[in-house]
Order: sequence, then structure tokens, then C-alpha cells
Amino acid sequence: MGHSVLCVTVQLRKVTASPLVSGEIGRGWCPRQDSNLRFRLRRAALYPLSYGGPACGDEPNASAPTTSLPPVSPSPSVSRSRPRVLVVDDTAALRLLIRINLELDGFDVDEAVDGQDALDQLASAADDDLPDVVTFDVVMPRLDGFTAAARVRETPRTRHLPLVIVTTQSGPADAARAAQIGVDGYVTKPFEPDTLIEAVRGALSRGSG
Repeated sequence: MGHSVLCVTVQLRKVTASPLVSGEIGRGWCPRQDSNLRFRLRRAALYPLSYGGPACGDEPNASAPTTSLPPVSPSPSVSRSRPRVLVVDDTAALRLLIRINLELDGFDVDEAVDGQDALDQLASAADDDLPDVVTFDVVMPRLDGFTAAARVRETPRTRHLPLVIVTTQSGPADAARAAQIGVDGYVTKPFEPDTLIEAVRGALSRGSG
């Protein structure tokens, strides 16, 4: 039996409280059908989330305007005055939603599109420029989140990094594998924004303790 999943239009107004977040994703984008998303943005008055557009699987409307969201980089003046999180997820809209909630709560955010991209970024970063926390989705192309997290733990210069799994995989075997790897937090989608923030802050406090 088919599922009709709404596409999402995210419109973000640039505000003084969070100058790093602005832009628009047009109607042509659809979330993954298996994501089972039910995200709600906090402070909705500042960041309204509207739903509309064709169901996933429909052909996108070629005439519908779409604007790509430019990469967002922390300002050099604040890059290390706030904790920095590397968000690893192959779905751009999920990275954006996680980014918004983290930035609203006082974090800076970098992004990676899959596990391999995350490992490449960590390998090329200077020791004093590693992120303070890494969040991993699990099901991703090239390299899944569990394997990437295990490699972070196996690498001497990154094994201390706090890790949080953010995934739809909620079975006991998945939680057991995460525990075996040694992750510091496990959040299942769909989640409340406060649950994500608490997991990231908890991982950060354990990592610095």
C-alpha cells in the first residue's frame, strides 16, 4: 500500500538571534520516503516551517522555483567560542533542521553528507580544529554511521570525540551495536528538538568530563 508523503518547503527568515541561518528550499525537494519524519522546529515564530507540494514519487514541477541553500560556515570570530557539532546525514533537509535547532541553542555546525565525508573532514582537520561533538545518521551511502563511528573510535586522534547516533533504526540490536562502539548518545527519529539538544549536550559534558 503506497504512502503519500508531503514534500517540504522550508523558509527561513534571517534574524539577529541567529545570523548564520537564512535561505529557502523550494518545492522540488522531497524527504526520503523511509525517513518517517515528524520534526518540529522550536521558536517557530522565527523559523516558520510550511508544508506543501507534490507527494514523493511525483515528478517535480519544472516551473516551481527552487533556490539552493548556500553552505553556511561559522564566522571566524565566533567559531571556537561556541561548541561545534559535525552533523552527518545524507539528507540535506535533515542536516538543515538539525543545524537550525543546534544553532538556536548556541552551537556552531559543520556538515558531512555521509560517513566517508565525515572521516575525510576529521582526517584533514588540525588537532585543535576538530569538532566538539559528531552526530551520525546510520543509513547512508558509501559508509554508514555505525561503521564511521567505529572508525572514529579506532583512530587515536579522534577516539575521544563525543558521538551521537541520530537514526530511524530503533531496534535492540541497533542500540546494542551503538553501545559496543561506545557512542555517547542515541536519538531515534522522529524526535523532539529538546531530545536532540539534551543528547548533544550530554555527550559534550561527558566528553569534557
